[in-house]
Amino acid sequence: SRLRTILDAEATCLKVLSADGRLLDINPAGAALLDAEAPDAVIGEHAARFLAPEYGERFAAAHARVLAGESLAFEFEIVRLRGTRRWVESRGVPFDWGVDRVRTGLYVTRDVTARRTVKVDLRASEARYRHLVEHARDIIYRTDAVGRFTFCNPAVEAVLGYAPPELVGRSYLELIHPDHRHATEAFYVDQVTRRRSEEHTSELQSH
Repeated sequence: SRLRTILDAEATCLKVLSADGRLLDINPAGAALLDAEAPDAVIGEHAARFLAPEYGERFAAAHARVLAGESLAFEFEIVRLRGTRRWVESRGVPFDWGVDRVRTGLYVTRDVTARRTVKVDLRASEARYRHLVEHARDIIYRTDAVGRFTFCNPAVEAVLGYAPPELVGRSYLELIHPDHRHATEAFYVDQVTRRRSEEHTSELQSH
């Protein structure tokens, strides 16, 4: 049929799951996602066979909600026929199947492993950065556009005697020696407006 041709040509995994979670239909893209040579190799199998064990209960609960009439999306890991794992995002909608109009779930599933890997790498990078900032011996800080501190690392207490929360919301100029404030303020404004990185030396006042 024309619909079958469209489904088979679709590059995204499309599958229909029975109420008990068995594959009633799946297109070639879906079979490939599972490492199967053809749809017939996996039709009739229970979806649980391809789920990472830790996602079995969550998937079953989501499928029950789809059968009850909800449309939803969720992410989980699958274990393919050759044993490799992939992260997928699946969007499910209720679907009346066949001439008897039996309630099933129709799912559009995409491989999102690359996206998940980027997120994991980003979180690891942020954790490393946070560790470096918190353990640095030099003062590291952020300010807003008008020069109020929005963050100071713990080193500020060892160097100047201020606990980081004491400085948040206060102007950086409060820490500059009066003899250097005008030049430092001019430098700060220049840095903010021109968005460039340069060095500047000022005398600070400790607590």
